[in-house]
Amino acid sequence: MTPLLQVFDMARSLKFYCDVLGFEIVQTDTNTTAPNHNWVWLRLNNVDLMLNTAYEYDKRPSTPDPRSTATQDFSLELPRLMPCMPTCGPRESI
Repeated sequence: MTPLLQVFDMARSLKFYCDVLGFEIVQTDTNTTAPNHNWVWLRLNNVDLMLNTAYEYDKRPSTPDPRSTATQDFSLELPRLMPCMPTCGPRESI
């Protein structure tokens, strides 16, 4: 499964995911130029993640709409990994 996350500012998001967390770009949409892509597929080791903009680059408002940026929680429980993470138990965040 590859999560698809909606982002407001792709250039800023790529700086975070690539420069801070270490993800690498696998593929992007072909109708835009870096760093203003509308869709990006990222990978770090065996973890894939896709980012998609909330707005097309040329239609993005100057600030995000607070109604569309409500906090969202996303988590997966992966029992096979739990023995590798002794400090984490069921229902704990990592």
